[in-house]
Amino acid sequence: MSRLLMSLLAVVALLAACAGWSPAAEPTIDEYVQIFNPDLLARVGDANHIERTSTFTHPESSDISTWVMENTWFSFIIFLPFLILPQVLLVHVMLKFRDRRDGRRPATFMHNVKLENLWTGIPILALVIVAFPVYPLLYKMELPPEDRDAMVVTVRGRQFAWDYEYKKEGVSLGLDLVSSIQEPLVLKKDKAVVLDITSSDVNHAWWVPAFGIKKDAIIGRFNRAWFTPRIAGPFRGQCAELCGQGHGVMIIGAVVAEPDVFDRWVELQRHRNDSQKVWDALIAWDLKGDDAPIRASVSEYLKKSDGDSRRWALQYWMAHNATSYTRRSPDRPQRGTKAEDIETYPARLEEWKSKLVPAWRDSLEALPDRRQRIDAIIAAMPMVAQIEIAAPPVAQADVALADVVSEETP
Repeated sequence: MSRLLMSLLAVVALLAACAGWSPAAEPTIDEYVQIFNPDLLARVGDANHIERTSTFTHPESSDISTWVMENTWFSFIIFLPFLILPQVLLVHVMLKFRDRRDGRRPATFMHNVKLENLWTGIPILALVIVAFPVYPLLYKMELPPEDRDAMVVTVRGRQFAWDYEYKKEGVSLGLDLVSSIQEPLVLKKDKAVVLDITSSDVNHAWWVPAFGIKKDAIIGRFNRAWFTPRIAGPFRGQCAELCGQGHGVMIIGAVVAEPDVFDRWVELQRHRNDSQKVWDALIAWDLKGDDAPIRASVSEYLKKSDGDSRRWALQYWMAHNATSYTRRSPDRPQRGTKAEDIETYPARLEEWKSKLVPAWRDSLEALPDRRQRIDAIIAAMPMVAQIEIAAPPVAQADVALADVVSEETP
């Protein structure tokens, strides 16, 4: 029996090898950066552009989206005859009762009680039929499932960004620390998530079409929404409530990750604040100067705790911040409306063109060298556990006293 089982396993292994199957490899640091830090402002045609999907194009993105799409098609089929029949009747009447110029007098009647009752009763019946599946769905969308393992995230809108607070994971997100662009909401695939949505100032609306979710964010009030993401990948949304001058750029990003990838992201978040000082030292470093400040910041970072995972997290955040840095081009000066602003606008614009933009481009060209240097420093830094700490010298009097005590002790 054991020989037969081994033979079957060998056959399966041979078939898998022939098919080119191999276990999924661990993503690289740059691949993790691409997953967790998508470019939400990438334009159509760019390689990093995120296609805006919806319930109609990707109904399988969440359970709510699937149910909404199924009910939409059901309602559409029920109401389709009421969309077609009036047009057919209209064309029929236009052709049959047109003026034939044969001297016949047109009809003068205006009402038909039986017909009016018929075309009133049938739509009422259609609404009742549609209500049976739709009402339970609306009720279900308002009440999250009683799942204690569900993710709970507080979503707080403000002009013109979103703040996320993960209740169980202890993670907070908002604007990226380097690019000042909205960070995406990272979710676990096939894991229910409950959103408690509110606002810090004016009214907003959290809307990601692919998830089938759109909820108002109102100051002083929490609106609850929930869904279970089913497809891994990035998604885009938009504030759906006119909230001020920056409403158009109040974008929403969401990343649905596999469970193990999501767990990796949560672990990375625990090292983010500590790594920020290293990034500040790295970006301020002159390529021709001494890198002692970088080494000191890395050493300080590793003193808190050391290990392969913490070092890997530092490398990740350096790559993450470097990617974000490429998206923070200097803001073009505005003309303004005040006389002083209008007068100084040409000089400010010229400074932006001749100094700020070239300096930013030079800093982008230096990013690969900075990343190589920080990776080399991290690799060369000895493990804290391997550093031998010399014991303080013991005084001779203390040694003699210890000998006396040891001799007198029975």
